Amino acid sequence: MSQFFPLQLAMLRRDTPDSLVLTLTVPDEHRARFVHQPGQHLTLRAELSGDEIRRSYSLCNASGTAMLQLAIKRVPGGRFSSWVHSQLREGDWLQAAPPTGNFALPVVPQARRHYAAFAAGSGIAPVMSVLESTLRDERHSRFTLVYCNRDLASVQFREHLWELKDRYLDRFRVLYLFSKETQDVDLFGGRLDQARCAALIASCLPATQIDHAYLCGPAGMMDSVAAALQAAGLGAEQIRRERFAASAPRPASCEARTPAASGSVDLLVQQEGARRRLSLPPSGDTLLDAMLKAGLAPRYSCKAGVCATCRCKVLAGDVEMYEPHALDPAEVAAGYVLSCRSRARSQHLELALD
Repeated sequence: MSQFFPLQLAMLRRDTPDSLVLTLTVPDEHRARFVHQPGQHLTLRAELSGDEIRRSYSLCNASGTAMLQLAIKRVPGGRFSSWVHSQLREGDWLQAAPPTGNFALPVVPQARRHYAAFAAGSGIAPVMSVLESTLRDERHSRFTLVYCNRDLASVQFREHLWELKDRYLDRFRVLYLFSKETQDVDLFGGRLDQARCAALIASCLPATQIDHAYLCGPAGMMDSVAAALQAAGLGAEQIRRERFAASAPRPASCEARTPAASGSVDLLVQQEGARRRLSLPPSGDTLLDAMLKAGLAPRYSCKAGVCATCRCKVLAGDVEMYEPHALDPAEVAAGYVLSCRSRARSQHLELALD
C-alpha cells in the first residue's frame, strides 16, 4: 500500500538562487521506515488547489543519519517546486512515503575502489549521498566527481563539497565544468558531450582506473558519458544511472499504442502479503492508472518512468513496457516493469507490487 507519513521541516536553507535544501525530522514511531540507503529518494505528497500532487526527490545526505535532506530546485511552471519555494516554512509538516531506489552499490568497508561520478545541475543530489557515504564507509576507496553547471553561482552544495575535499584530501577530487562561464582550461568550459568526456578520460581521468561510474543528469548527457566510458573500456555493468525529472508528459508514441490484450484483463495483485483479484476493462490505460481506478493504492510518484517508485514484478502473463523507463537491463531481465509505463498484453496477469 502506498503509505505516507508526516515529517517535520526542521530547517530550510537556500543553497543557490533557485534551489533550497530541506532538512526533515522523522518522528520516533516512523524512524524504522525511513532508514535510507545512499542515493535513494523520497516521494512527497501535497494537496494544491484541490489536486493531489506527488513528486520524487533524491536524498542528498549520507545514509545512517537521523534527519533526511532533500534539495528542491524551482522548476519554471512547476506547481510543487513553486509551492515549496513560496509557501513552506520551518516547522511545517510534509507527507512522505518511505525511501526507495537502488542507485548506489552496496558499501564494502575493505574495498579499494575508484568511483567516478558525472552529475549535471540538480543531478548532484543523489550523487552527494553516494559519495559522502562511500568516503565515510569505504576508507580505502577514492572518488572523483565531474560536476557540470552553467556557472559557479549555480553550483549546488558548493560549501559542502569544499568541506568534503578538506576532510578527504587524498581520496576526493572535484572537476567543475561550466557551460556559461570561462575557465582557465578550455577542457572545462562547455557542455559535457561525448567528445569532451573522452578528452577528460584521456587527460585526467583514465578509464582503466575507474571501477564504477555513477551518472545523473539529463538523458542526453548520461548517454554521451556512458558512450565515452564504454568506448574507453568500461563495461555496461560498471555504469549506473539515475534518471530524474520533475514531471514529464508521456511521449506521443506511448499514447498512440494500444494494448495487445483484447477484452477485460484478469489481474491478480500481490501487495504486502495480501492478494487481490481485479477485472480490468479494456482501455488504453497503463497498469498504474488501471489499478488506481480499481481502488488499489500502489506506490507511484512521477508517472513518467523516471523515478521507479511504481516498480513491480510480473509473476505471470505478458506486459509491454514503453521507453523511456528507469529500470536497468538486469531488472528487466528479472521480470520487473514500471506500472506507469506498461500495459497488459495477455488476458491473465499476476503482479507483485514493491
